[in-house]
Amino acid sequence: MPELEALLVKVLAEEKEGITAMEAIIRRLRSQAAAGNVKAAEILMDRSYGKVKQKIEVEDTTTVIEVKAKKPPVGYKKEDGKGEKG
Repeated sequence: MPELEALLVKVLAEEKEGITAMEAIIRRLRSQAAAGNVKAAEILMDRSYGKVKQKIEVEDTTTVIEVKAKKPPVGYKKEDGKGEKG
């Protein structure tokens, strides 16, 4: 969606009274965050420093499945090194 990106750049770069739309948005977010708006603070922090990484713990469990073939595969050798006839 390159058209959307270009439009956003154009709209956010527009100036009113010497301040870009993007700067006005950031200032408003800062003001709201300072007044206790947690969502505004979260947006500013995420955009400034990146989202907080979540710690994920993984428990390693292994399941062993035994498969018994009726006929050994071609080229199979027993432990004694002798091939089996199928």
